[in-house]
Amino acid sequence: MADLPYLHGFTANEQQRLIEQSLFLEPWVYSGLDLSKVSSLLEIGAGVGAQTAILLNKFPALNITCIDHSETQLKKAGEYLSGFPAFKGRYTLNLMKGEQLDFETESFDGVYFCWVLEHVNNPEAVVKEAFRVLKPGGELFASEVFNSTFYAYPEMLYIKEFWALYNRFQFTAGGDPDIGAKLGNLLAKAGFKQISTESRSFMADHRDEAEKKKILDYWTTLLLSAAPNLLEAGLINENAMEMVKQEFNMLAEDPNGVFYCSFIRAFGKK
Repeated sequence: MADLPYLHGFTANEQQRLIEQSLFLEPWVYSGLDLSKVSSLLEIGAGVGAQTAILLNKFPALNITCIDHSETQLKKAGEYLSGFPAFKGRYTLNLMKGEQLDFETESFDGVYFCWVLEHVNNPEAVVKEAFRVLKPGGELFASEVFNSTFYAYPEMLYIKEFWALYNRFQFTAGGDPDIGAKLGNLLAKAGFKQISTESRSFMADHRDEAEKKKILDYWTTLLLSAAPNLLEAGLINENAMEMVKQEFNMLAEDPNGVFYCSFIRAFGKK
């Protein structure tokens, strides 16, 4: 199965970035998340196993069936997860599309995905399949992007343009950079009940300069992870990359500088 178009690419550096990203974002993504009642979890779009490792560590009773459409990412997941002896026997890695799950109906206590639907052509099909394979009373847990909430003050023109191109590339590739805002509707259409959504945000200003710098360094790395594909598509040049770095540094140092962006977490029960 060939790798589908992916904004960030499949390089070794990008795979390592995904692992580092998951660890940095853990407080935002996992705060208040309780999977203690779930024993058999399906993780859709497990990628390099970055979220898998966090889940297995946080919930020792959890067994995870991981699926991803990319052989490249699953190979990395196997290498990464094998480095944790405590995880042995608690996960499986499966080459599979989220739109066409090769599992029996009512197979899992829970379904989880994080930063996945933004990259797929048919998110509705993925959510419907998630509903199908859940046991009655099973729960879905999801975190997805809402990129239209991205805000920087003072306005940074290179960052603004780069972010617009970043999202345009994802949309052209068949993804949706605002899919988080649509999670409630997607879950309702699939048949989920007791649906809840919540906005979780990154807020960086000069009240805590060290935290502000950390957040902006993360976002610099995230944006520039798309640079190879944007360069290849002729959408940016090398100068744009350097200017994005400079503007994020300016934002970090500016006492009046503010950065904000949010994502959406959603929950639903079958």
